[in-house]
Amino acid sequence: MFFLYKLRKAWVFVLIVLGLYFVSEETFVTFYPLLGFLFLGFMLRKDYKYAGFLMLLSLIPVFVDNELALSFSIYYPFLFVAISLFIKEYGFSNKGSLFLWLSILITLIFLAYLIFMDNHIGLYSQIIKGFKNDIIQLSSSLRSEGKNEELQSYYNIVKNIITNYAPFLITFQFILYNILNLYLLSMFFENLQPPFCERFGSMHVPIWGIWGINVGLVLYLFFEYPLSNYGMNMVLFFLAIYFFQGLSLSTLFFKINKIPTFIAIFFVFVLLLNQVIWLFVSIIGILDTYFNFKKHFKEAVL
Repeated sequence: MFFLYKLRKAWVFVLIVLGLYFVSEETFVTFYPLLGFLFLGFMLRKDYKYAGFLMLLSLIPVFVDNELALSFSIYYPFLFVAISLFIKEYGFSNKGSLFLWLSILITLIFLAYLIFMDNHIGLYSQIIKGFKNDIIQLSSSLRSEGKNEELQSYYNIVKNIITNYAPFLITFQFILYNILNLYLLSMFFENLQPPFCERFGSMHVPIWGIWGINVGLVLYLFFEYPLSNYGMNMVLFFLAIYFFQGLSLSTLFFKINKIPTFIAIFFVFVLLLNQVIWLFVSIIGILDTYFNFKKHFKEAVL
């Protein structure tokens, strides 16, 4: 009975995501990667029949619209499942290790895909052009308000960010999808084996990930463009991973102090918008990895 209830919810979720294709293709591509937790959950429960059927069902829009096959978001949930199962075989008992490896491997595959597609159809150039067009449209809509100087300053800042940090901005989505899928997996499917059953507040990203930051800093400080630019994007990428480590510590703090959920959500939203606080939380995440502050919050972890 419990399984049938979960199966109905899985069906509803898949059908909602598929229905988004008829509303907006962009919205569909945005939410499609979140199917990864469903596919992986059924695979872990060894319900291969349901996993295979849902995977095949989710590909119907691709069969209808072949251009969707050019979007990496369509491949993501299947990569998420394959890499998670592959990593599971090596006995990782902590969700933080799984999260780190997923983020690195999927990003490397995506970068290889991006280079390949850029050589054939100029995909990377099209993405950057799309970003800039959105900013131009925004500036045009705001120009009528008479804030030309402020608008020009804002436009230059955003244009500079897109030009220099586009690789990080593009790859950050997969870090976000990984943490969301792992979190939804532990919420939707019960009685899974470690590390998949582990709570978000217990996550512990390995300290060796900081070498990604170190290598990026070396490239940024001692090499010239474009290596220096690649280095800074690498630093931001690994800082983003440790941001969620710091955020997991924050959730324990909220839980212990019984802070309402809506305040916690607002706090997270502010963190994502403020660069200084975002960096601060990332540093806290690195320190938590090294000193294990969570040991002082045992009552929240249990």
